[in-house]
Amino acid sequence: MSELQVVLNKLEEMSSDIKEIKTDVAGLKTDVADLKTRMEKVENRLEGVFEQTAGLIEFRHNTEKKLSNILEQQISLMHIVGENQVAIQTLQRRIV
Repeated sequence: MSELQVVLNKLEEMSSDIKEIKTDVAGLKTDVADLKTRMEKVENRLEGVFEQTAGLIEFRHNTEKKLSNILEQQISLMHIVGENQVAIQTLQRRIV
């Protein structure tokens, strides 16, 4: 076999290897594109979770404030009406 034939065989092998690499790279590009799409979906969902969490935290704070106000008002009413009268009314409601 001549040196030219050896070189030609090596070039053919390299050409075949390059074709395989191109195929692999094309597959990787597709996989990366799919991953990007999925990542965008995850990010969008995560943004939604952040927004809902912020809303829930605000709701919790508002509820805590309202409950605190109700408790303060109840204490004031008990002082006005009298603790004993409140206890009597509570017991009467439980019996019914």
